[in-house]
Amino acid sequence: MCTAFFLSAGASGCGSACKDLANKICACQPTRAKKENCEQNIRTATRNFELSDKEEDRCQKILDSGLCTCEAISAGAWHFCGLSSDPMSAYE
Repeated sequence: MCTAFFLSAGASGCGSACKDLANKICACQPTRAKKENCEQNIRTATRNFELSDKEEDRCQKILDSGLCTCEAISAGAWHFCGLSSDPMSAYE
């Protein structure tokens, strides 16, 4: 599910709310290698998918809430970032 999120979250063009959200989640990866792998997946998804305005609006609401933090992810509150599973395990 996490990979699917990154594919959809990173799917829109530069400056999109979903790409910003995906980058924020990637920044929480515990190692440089995992962070770079996460960011590469966003770049790949950006070239292959297009998001709807409704999806972009959802990502913007998540960003605006301020609840999507590295601490929330580490604590297992993935739903604050629009996730249903641990994003840290996606790149293991």
